[in-house]
Amino acid sequence: IFFRVMPPLGNKGRRGSRTADHGESVYSFERIERNTAALNKIRQFTAILAGCLVGLTGLTGLKGFLAYIAIMFGVSLFITYRISFKTTDYFRAKMDLFGADTVTGGLLSFILFWTLVYDSIWIF
Repeated sequence: IFFRVMPPLGNKGRRGSRTADHGESVYSFERIERNTAALNKIRQFTAILAGCLVGLTGLTGLKGFLAYIAIMFGVSLFITYRISFKTTDYFRAKMDLFGADTVTGGLLSFILFWTLVYDSIWIF
């Protein structure tokens, strides 16, 4: 799903160099945008599934939110594992995977599906 954000060869032919001859960063911004879009889609889909799961289990209040945070960080760890723990090869910083966006990325979708499924199963 994810693409490397830098060319395979940097200056002087060394693999993994992130600077050009003039000291400028060499990133493919199209790949950064594509990776970020893929990460956002994964977060939204995970938030929807987490909302359904938490609603089915009947968790309410703080326990539901803690389950959501645990699921989102678990998915971020899984993505990090899938890219062989080389986050800077696929994203500009580690915070792209583990920043505040990890929790807030799909929070509204989570709340929507959490309440929808919880109300459908446990109340009606």
